[in-house]
Amino acid sequence: MAVFSDCDSTGINIKLSGHVTLVYGKLLDKNTYIGLGGNQGDMITLSPNYQFHGKAFPMNRKKTAYKIFRGFYKPKGYLIKEEDKLNANDEYATLKDANAKLKQKTQDTSKGESSR
Repeated sequence: MAVFSDCDSTGINIKLSGHVTLVYGKLLDKNTYIGLGGNQGDMITLSPNYQFHGKAFPMNRKKTAYKIFRGFYKPKGYLIKEEDKLNANDEYATLKDANAKLKQKTQDTSKGESSR
């Protein structure tokens, strides 16, 4: 899991709220991680918008919301296995390629696990 805090554009004024995403993979061209989300408009989504450089970054085009990377975390007591680690199978040229592996663009989660 990657954890981000809400902040202002400077990254100095960190707020108590934030965001968590599951790390799904990595984009080769941007050297950027892909986050797997499930609460964006009742959809499962993949997003390359997460930046892991430790500086504040905008989460929308209007630059009204900023986040800052806080770290990678795992549940207490969970032992990381080799298959948990990212490898060449988790690297994608584009977000479209990553979505193809999921065999869907997004999934409606508002009615449980059934997809559209």
